[in-house]
Amino acid sequence: MKRKLFLCAAVLLLAVTPVWAQDVTDPASFFGFKLGSDFKLADWPQIVDYFHLIDSQSDRIQVKELGKSTRGNPFLLAVISSEQNLANLEEYRSLSRKLASGRGFTEEALNEAVARGKAVVLITCSIHATEVGGTQSSPLLAYRLITDDSPRTRRIRENVILLLVPSFNPDGLRMVKEWYDKYLNTPFEASRMPWLYHYYVGHDNNRDAFMLTQKESKLVNRVLYHDWFPQLYQDMHQMGNRAARIFVPPFYDPLNPNIDPLLVREISLTGLYMAEELQARDLKGVITGAMFTHWWQGGFLRTGWFHNVIGILSEVASANLASPIFQRKSDLRAGFKGLQAYRPAVNYPDPWEGGWWRLSDILRYDLEAGQALLDFAARHKEDILRNMYRMASRAVKRGKETPPFAYVVPPQQWDPLEAYHMLEILQEGGVQVHYAKSGFVADNIPYPPGTHVVLMSQSYRAYAKDLLEPQRYPDMRQYQGGPPLPPYDAAGWTLPFQMGVRVVEVTSPFKAELVRLDKAEAPRPHMPKPGFGYLIDTRLTDSFRAVNLALGAGVPVYRIRAKVRAGGKEFPPGCFVLRRGDRGSRAAARRIVAELRVPLVALKEKPAGLYRLKKVRLGLYQPWLASMHEGWSRWLLEHYGFPYTLLHNAEVKAGSLRDRYDVIYIPDIRAEGILRGRPEGTVPPQYAGGIGPEGLENLRAFVEQGGVLVVMDAASDLVLKPMGLPLVNLTEKLKPAEFFCPGSILAADFDPGHPLAYGMPPGGMVYFSRSTVYKVIPSFNTKVEVAAKYPRKNLLKSGYLLGEKKIASGVAAATVGIGKGKVVLIGFDAINRAQAHSTFKVLFNAIYFPAE
Repeated sequence: MKRKLFLCAAVLLLAVTPVWAQDVTDPASFFGFKLGSDFKLADWPQIVDYFHLIDSQSDRIQVKELGKSTRGNPFLLAVISSEQNLANLEEYRSLSRKLASGRGFTEEALNEAVARGKAVVLITCSIHATEVGGTQSSPLLAYRLITDDSPRTRRIRENVILLLVPSFNPDGLRMVKEWYDKYLNTPFEASRMPWLYHYYVGHDNNRDAFMLTQKESKLVNRVLYHDWFPQLYQDMHQMGNRAARIFVPPFYDPLNPNIDPLLVREISLTGLYMAEELQARDLKGVITGAMFTHWWQGGFLRTGWFHNVIGILSEVASANLASPIFQRKSDLRAGFKGLQAYRPAVNYPDPWEGGWWRLSDILRYDLEAGQALLDFAARHKEDILRNMYRMASRAVKRGKETPPFAYVVPPQQWDPLEAYHMLEILQEGGVQVHYAKSGFVADNIPYPPGTHVVLMSQSYRAYAKDLLEPQRYPDMRQYQGGPPLPPYDAAGWTLPFQMGVRVVEVTSPFKAELVRLDKAEAPRPHMPKPGFGYLIDTRLTDSFRAVNLALGAGVPVYRIRAKVRAGGKEFPPGCFVLRRGDRGSRAAARRIVAELRVPLVALKEKPAGLYRLKKVRLGLYQPWLASMHEGWSRWLLEHYGFPYTLLHNAEVKAGSLRDRYDVIYIPDIRAEGILRGRPEGTVPPQYAGGIGPEGLENLRAFVEQGGVLVVMDAASDLVLKPMGLPLVNLTEKLKPAEFFCPGSILAADFDPGHPLAYGMPPGGMVYFSRSTVYKVIPSFNTKVEVAAKYPRKNLLKSGYLLGEKKIASGVAAATVGIGKGKVVLIGFDAINRAQAHSTFKVLFNAIYFPAE
């Protein structure tokens, strides 16, 4: 009788499982084709509908819309686990938060917690929209995890809570699919879009992980460090197709010293487990320990390293979107970090030998890599949870016992509002910020009440420390006596240096009455009673937001050429004025105080050197090259309220530019790209070519007729020789073994009396990435006015610099008069991914140069 009951139960179980699985719509039935098929891409609205559909069909998935993307598309998070786990999500989320804090557990309680807890894993797909595999595979991964009843998948559902972001860049997917479908079966099928696949920042959306300027960045950051606190994070990418088929960790040297050594081991162990699983399924071309380094703080998975999160990068070789490619073995190359020759190696034991490479291959590698990660998390969830707590509690302890003990942000700042912005950025990254209720002394320096303090005794110590301290990228050479081995991205990124905020490291224990700050926010200033008008301090970067707010409302704004005293203080040249009695000035002043928190100072009498600003007709050059520098410029101008018109090649070539523009701004784009653009035949005809010689002549005519042409960094070569300017680029012919400065922060001396440097401190800092340094050639015909120079020594502040003497005393920014107008030369990246707040003013001053 018992045997009959057992058989009946078994038959019932076997019968129920397939029926239940059939109740969940499979992707091929929904989309009408097998995902990964040649020449087919699923669009984002379809993927959104599919995830909502399976959410309605299964108790193993919950789909949430976290918010809207930059262009208003839904941004999804799918939570996938067992029915029981999803019914108790808040319990597991609370436990994850507590483990990440590094506080509150005895050893016995910790053992109980990790035994009942679940590993929380975040997977984000296709932040770079042309890397379509991750997003296209996301419905397949979700469906498999929901419906598959193999022991491996059951183990994953039982022990793991997966947070799946099907697309980190929904807008980009829509643009890429539209472009691909439009030119499918044409000569331009494999051509790149002439615009960015993230509306503002293109490929740099992966470089926004600590500055968090973009909507998508903020949504994922909230998941990571405010809502869910996952222990593992996989970022699904694609790479070039000339070598390996997939990269998974370990990463390559150098190692950032702030990353916990235990985490380094965990990352390597996880990646090697994934590599072993891929190899077991006979997937060739798996490489580890190559290309991607353990140094850089900037990408989202890498930011996780400084939050004790096992951040995993997977990079699968690309096809031409959904179009297959054929590669011979002779097409495959090596000669990069971790693989010097294309042959079997310890970190690449089974090379791919060539053949057809399809989107279906990419999806297979992505699916297997994702499932391997989840299986690793399921098998080792107790160790993973325990180790996160160990690292967090170790960080808390280390901050109490070893220097630095804190970073102090004094109230006295060149730009106090930027100090608040910096603290807000830290808090968005999960860092705890305190303020002092009363005065205190640290390292024999007295600080007043209201001083902000970032204590190092906290679980995210490594993150705070890495952003607040200078970096020193190691001197690694490609060979003995050869050129330096470059960093994967930036060598230095110190946040206070980029934002112009004074921060003091505390190296000795101290006592202070501190209160944790919920949100760093500048206090609302009071409204002064003006005599002549309201003065706005030009040292504040946000002063330009205030100016543009007023000008946009039709309120006159004035600027002062000289120093001025007001409110018992002295202010530098370049301060702005709203004059009492001008229509709308008081209403604008109220908005400036209330909305922007920009303080106003009562100006009792008319100052000397006052002149009126006019609303500038600004043209922003946008090439058909999908320039990230152009995109960042757009975002920055809009954020600070500058109206602009996009200027394309055809309009530059048509001429008569002075009739329509006062200022033309050309971002950091190589001169060759501006002049020649993309070759004919590689893109549709309307997007081929550049401004050509005729466009260059029209730009010169624009300046001669009274316009201001602003060129940044690489764009300098467009004007130096072609326009006969009396300057040369000192770095132009230097070899990397002589001079090398990749993504670092250097000291620069500014002339605050020069209109280009209004509001800048005499001793400032600039972001330098293979940038331009000028030398003035004496000329009787052309006047050069220098606004900023590099010091004679001690240039490097953060990052790496080889060959300091080659640029010592070189010119960093200058203006040159041509005819009735000016060329403004900014030799460094004054905006740097919207991170270099302290030098935004240089660009903004250039835009308002016509008023001079």
